[in-house]
Amino acid sequence: WSDISISKGLGVFNLPVKVKSFTMTVNYRSRNMFDGGNSTSNVFTTKMTDMVNNTKKGDKIIFENIVAVGQDNITRNLPPIIIDVD
Repeated sequence: WSDISISKGLGVFNLPVKVKSFTMTVNYRSRNMFDGGNSTSNVFTTKMTDMVNNTKKGDKIIFENIVAVGQDNITRNLPPIIIDVD
Protein backbone atom coordinates (compact mmCIF):
# COMPACT_ATOMS: atom_id res chain seq x y z
CA TRP A 1 0.00 0.00 0.00
CA SER A 2 1.09 3.53 -0.69
CA ASP A 3 -0.35 6.69 0.78
CA ILE A 4 -1.50 9.30 -1.70
CA SER A 5 -2.29 12.74 -0.28
CA ILE A 6 -5.11 14.60 -1.93
CA SER A 7 -5.86 18.18 -0.94
CA LYS A 8 -9.33 19.51 -1.46
CA GLY A 9 -10.15 22.97 -0.26
CA LEU A 10 -8.35 23.42 3.04
CA GLY A 11 -8.20 19.73 3.94
CA VAL A 12 -5.65 17.08 3.06
CA PHE A 13 -6.61 13.42 2.97
CA ASN A 14 -4.09 10.57 3.16
CA LEU A 15 -5.50 7.59 1.33
CA PRO A 16 -3.81 4.18 1.46
CA VAL A 17 -4.17 2.79 -2.07
CA LYS A 18 -2.60 0.38 -4.53
CA VAL A 19 -2.02 2.05 -7.89
CA LYS A 20 -3.03 -0.29 -10.70
CA SER A 21 -2.27 1.87 -13.75
CA PHE A 22 -1.49 5.41 -14.90
CA THR A 23 -0.25 7.46 -17.83
CA MET A 24 2.61 9.94 -17.72
CA THR A 25 3.45 12.98 -19.83
CA VAL A 26 6.45 15.28 -19.48
CA ASN A 27 6.21 18.91 -20.50
CA TYR A 28 9.82 19.96 -21.07
CA ARG A 29 10.10 23.74 -20.59
CA SER A 30 12.45 24.22 -23.52
CA ARG A 31 10.88 21.57 -25.71
CA ASN A 32 7.47 20.13 -26.51
CA MET A 33 5.29 17.85 -24.44
CA PHE A 34 6.16 14.15 -24.72
CA ASP A 35 3.98 11.14 -24.01
CA GLY A 36 5.65 8.77 -21.57
CA GLY A 37 3.11 6.06 -22.25
CA ASN A 38 1.09 3.85 -19.95
CA SER A 39 2.02 1.72 -16.98
CA THR A 40 -0.23 -1.19 -16.09
CA SER A 41 1.19 -1.35 -12.57
CA ASN A 42 2.52 1.02 -9.91
CA VAL A 43 6.01 0.99 -11.48
CA PHE A 44 7.53 3.33 -14.07
CA THR A 45 8.34 1.82 -17.44
CA THR A 46 11.91 2.16 -18.74
CA LYS A 47 10.75 4.98 -21.04
CA MET A 48 9.16 6.83 -18.08
CA THR A 49 12.32 6.48 -15.99
CA ASP A 50 14.45 7.84 -18.85
CA MET A 51 12.11 10.79 -19.33
CA VAL A 52 12.12 11.68 -15.62
CA ASN A 53 15.91 11.41 -15.50
CA ASN A 54 16.12 13.95 -18.35
CA THR A 55 13.96 16.61 -16.68
CA LYS A 56 15.37 19.98 -15.71
CA LYS A 57 14.20 22.86 -13.56
CA GLY A 58 10.95 24.29 -14.95
CA ASP A 59 9.75 21.03 -16.53
CA LYS A 60 6.46 19.42 -15.49
CA ILE A 61 5.70 15.73 -14.97
CA ILE A 62 2.00 14.95 -15.35
CA PHE A 63 0.33 11.76 -14.13
CA GLU A 64 -3.18 11.12 -15.43
CA ASN A 65 -5.67 8.29 -15.76
CA ILE A 66 -4.59 7.03 -12.34
CA VAL A 67 -6.52 3.92 -11.33
CA ALA A 68 -6.12 2.75 -7.74
CA VAL A 69 -7.75 0.29 -5.36
CA GLY A 70 -8.38 1.31 -1.77
CA GLN A 71 -8.31 -0.89 1.31
CA ASP A 72 -12.05 -1.35 0.80
CA ASN A 73 -11.26 -3.05 -2.57
CA ILE A 74 -13.11 -0.34 -4.50
CA THR A 75 -11.42 0.79 -7.72
CA ARG A 76 -11.20 4.55 -8.06
CA ASN A 77 -10.07 6.99 -10.73
CA LEU A 78 -7.82 9.55 -9.04
CA PRO A 79 -7.34 13.15 -10.17
CA PRO A 80 -4.24 14.12 -12.16
CA ILE A 81 -1.00 14.84 -10.31
CA ILE A 82 1.28 17.56 -11.69
CA ILE A 83 4.86 17.86 -10.42
CA ASP A 84 6.87 21.00 -11.09
CA VAL A 85 10.56 20.10 -11.28
CA ASP A 86 12.59 22.51 -9.17
